[in-house]
Amino acid sequence: MNVRISRLIVIAALVGAAACKSNPLADGAGAPAQVLVNYDTLALSVGGNAKVQAMVVDSRLTPLPVSITFSVCSGGGAIASVAVDGSYHPIPATSSQAIVTAADTGSTCVQAASSGLKPASVAVVVSP
Repeated sequence: MNVRISRLIVIAALVGAAACKSNPLADGAGAPAQVLVNYDTLALSVGGNAKVQAMVVDSRLTPLPVSITFSVCSGGGAIASVAVDGSYHPIPATSSQAIVTAADTGSTCVQAASSGLKPASVAVVVSP
């Protein structure tokens, strides 16, 4: 009986070791996977402004210290402008912040981009 139990323990240990052979979540760890922003839509009045934060994450949604650029979508420069917030210094440096300023009524978007990744967009709706 003790021999049977010992064999079962050895078999269970081998099966457990084989199951832990590869970690499917470790494959994308540390590699930039996507750009995330903290808003989907900004509703501003003419002359108003708002801060938008963006970060690059890996496949496990771990923020990475990767550079991000902000821009107004094509044709939207007359409606809103965007500038990097120089007073924003997160620790650790895993996100960036920009200030969106409304210039005229209409709608446009702001994009946060990082090299090799699809940009994330924030819709900007400006009312009088």
